[in-house]
Amino acid sequence: AKYYAVFPYYISSIIWSIPGTLVETVVFGSIVYWMAGLNNEAGRYFFFLFILISISLCCAMLSRACGAALPNPVIGSLVGSSMIAIYILFSGFLVPKQKIPEPWIWAYWISFVHYGIEAMMINNFDDITLYCTTSQLVPPLGSPLLDVPVALGGFGGAQVCPYSGPTGGADFVAGEFSFSKQYGVRWGYWGGLAGYYVLFLLFTYWGFRHFNYSASGGGAASPSKDNGEKQEEKEESEEEHKDAVKEGAVMVFQNIVYTVPVKGSEKKLLNGINGYVKPGMLLALMGASGAGKSTLLDVLAQRKNVGKIEGDILVNGKEPDKFYHRLVGYVEQTDCHYPFTTVAEAVDFSARCRLPRDTTKEEREEMVDKVLKLLGLDVIGGALVGSGPGAGINLEERKRLSIAVELASKPRVLFLDEPTSGLDSNGADKVMESIKKISDGGCSVICTIHQPSQRIFSRATHLLLLKKGGYTAYFGPLGDEFKDIKGYFKKATGATCPRLKNPADFVIEQAGAGIGRGGEGEEDIAKVWTDSDRSNELEEEVKKLVEEEKSKEGEKFEHVYPLPLWRQFTLLFWRFWMSYYRQPFQFVIIIFRALFLAFVFGTVFFRLNFDSYGGTLRVSLMFVTAIYANLTAFSYFPINFANRPIFYRERDSGMYRVTAWTFAQAACDFPVILFGSFIFSIPLYWITGLQADGGRFWYYVFTVLALNFCAMSIGQLFGVIFPTVEAGGLIFGSLFAIFALCAGFLLPRTSFPPYGIWIYWISFLRYAVEGLSVNELQGLSFNCNENGGVAVPVVGPGGLEFTRYYCRVTRGEDIIQQFGMIYMKWADVFVLWGMYFVAVLLSAVGLRFIRHAKR
Repeated sequence: AKYYAVFPYYISSIIWSIPGTLVETVVFGSIVYWMAGLNNEAGRYFFFLFILISISLCCAMLSRACGAALPNPVIGSLVGSSMIAIYILFSGFLVPKQKIPEPWIWAYWISFVHYGIEAMMINNFDDITLYCTTSQLVPPLGSPLLDVPVALGGFGGAQVCPYSGPTGGADFVAGEFSFSKQYGVRWGYWGGLAGYYVLFLLFTYWGFRHFNYSASGGGAASPSKDNGEKQEEKEESEEEHKDAVKEGAVMVFQNIVYTVPVKGSEKKLLNGINGYVKPGMLLALMGASGAGKSTLLDVLAQRKNVGKIEGDILVNGKEPDKFYHRLVGYVEQTDCHYPFTTVAEAVDFSARCRLPRDTTKEEREEMVDKVLKLLGLDVIGGALVGSGPGAGINLEERKRLSIAVELASKPRVLFLDEPTSGLDSNGADKVMESIKKISDGGCSVICTIHQPSQRIFSRATHLLLLKKGGYTAYFGPLGDEFKDIKGYFKKATGATCPRLKNPADFVIEQAGAGIGRGGEGEEDIAKVWTDSDRSNELEEEVKKLVEEEKSKEGEKFEHVYPLPLWRQFTLLFWRFWMSYYRQPFQFVIIIFRALFLAFVFGTVFFRLNFDSYGGTLRVSLMFVTAIYANLTAFSYFPINFANRPIFYRERDSGMYRVTAWTFAQAACDFPVILFGSFIFSIPLYWITGLQADGGRFWYYVFTVLALNFCAMSIGQLFGVIFPTVEAGGLIFGSLFAIFALCAGFLLPRTSFPPYGIWIYWISFLRYAVEGLSVNELQGLSFNCNENGGVAVPVVGPGGLEFTRYYCRVTRGEDIIQQFGMIYMKWADVFVLWGMYFVAVLLSAVGLRFIRHAKR
């Protein structure tokens, strides 16, 4: 639409996001800095915050760059999370600089996380003195060589703190991580962060300038009628309409009152509404904004999940019960459809889920064809629905598809909430023409309409006009050329509709909107109706219909859901699977990411040695393997939020059970997770040179599989619990960061304070790290290279002073003990599978009882 250029939009969005990042980072950094007891100099504290803010801004800008350059949030999260994981891997912490293979050392220097971590380490450890507790001295008190005389190869009681040196903390960061000792270079590292921020900023701007996926479309284009070959338009006969429409029901509603809680009190939104709809009627609900049109429609359709409903609603003599959704169809104002199905498949899916069990395949297919033809969708039956305009069928076609999906269930009463909203005059007319065909076919139709044109208004047969506050202003037929409605208001209020005025505008003004009525008149129009002969006639007719309908037996159903659970599961599974088939790029990205990360992780940890640091690097590898599951969870997180509105609509329509959706989604993801886990774990195991033992190998693969399933199910659970993707993403990311911190690698179990140990036990990553580490380390032997280990000054015979090296790690069990791990690897993997099944069940429970969209 060219409302504005890319640059001002881009810059304003960047500026708007910075204050939130600053506040969040300062609060988080301040709490962590002082509670962790870091260097208490004010200058170092503010520099710490400065670097932390810079890292946060770089990560945020990297995410924006992925969002600008990639086609959708799912792929963006796949690529962005993978990039951040690689930046962290090469930060110099998980794998120290001296242990990074030479071919990968360039990645260390281009990792912006490395610059941030090294700057903060130098800032904190410079000019501090480290000391050891008695248990940290080497050789430790339990060492058999500690008290052996030096002449016999022992240490003669000499012990040393491995963390101390001539310059204290600076020696520690230089020795353990190969970081610089020079205090002044920290500002140079900040310059590296600033450079990366500018680079990501420019790349994001370039992405906004040159990529426009919304315009490219994600589905097949709809056939055009304007390519020089106008399609032949023909009038279907009334009999053709009836073939696609089931005979309507008589619906009567009497004295409808709807009340909602408001700040400790109650407010009435509907006040004693009466009316009816019969087969062949198209009842339009109209009124000013806030009059209660959509509220009344939701009440009649039994879609309200808050508030209290009073009054009588009868459909063919029956009050609404658990089978009510099988009698009615409801077309929502928002058109939520599964984007990876075709138009014909969407209608067929609804028919399969909602038609009686004894419907044959031939009957169903014939009915679907007739519905598509009735609504003019047969010519685009093979087009993908897509996710919105420019990525599938257009708005008007989506609206007609929404109607077709409901019509496929053969409803006795069809409700439509503002079916013409958001459409141009031509599109709105086409939609109303389709709705008119449905009512002409014998269905009972009720729809809300907001400020319709005269042509659209004329499609209705009857009108229920509401005044603001939920009062009736008119109920009855429109009459030929609106004679009935005009005659009523002329007689009741003396108002005459000008010849050139839209009758719809006229009646809405009479109900108290616009400029036609005001002041006291707005309060009188409901009383004018109550005192009118038409109102008395309506009350008598409603009472008569109520008596007649109550005497009827009504339509009976044997099953709440037409299909058994296994059939619902099958249909949903294949629909979910089509998303991978018709969006192969997403599947390819998942597989490519697994192979790419396996290659990167494998070559970084290539052929692990058995020196004193080899055991720690093995645990680091297991931790990195666990982090891969974090990426898996983030991949599925946005998918669940995108699918949730579709689930709500279809659940309310009674298409399937909650359990069918949950288990079908989990089953569809199973082969993808299985394949992704295999192509990640199998090559990684052998490239890194882990133990060449079949049992240990398959345990590793099986545990990685369990870990990925557990992470995926937790991601799906968060997609159910939280109301928005922003809130869910914030909590989800924070929780995974805590789980990673408490996985037993960054903070060993023995280092946890007593009040926080419970977090360690609920972190699912901890079970993977422990199980994989114990599986690999148990039974391994390690050794120190020449002059390797901790240098211990000793005094030999004759007072000769020299250095003897103590090798702290000689067995895998030493590493297991150092990290406080427990020998329960099979229990660990069973816990992971247990967490997976619990998360899936909680997702089903959440979908059943949590409803974020309140009506």
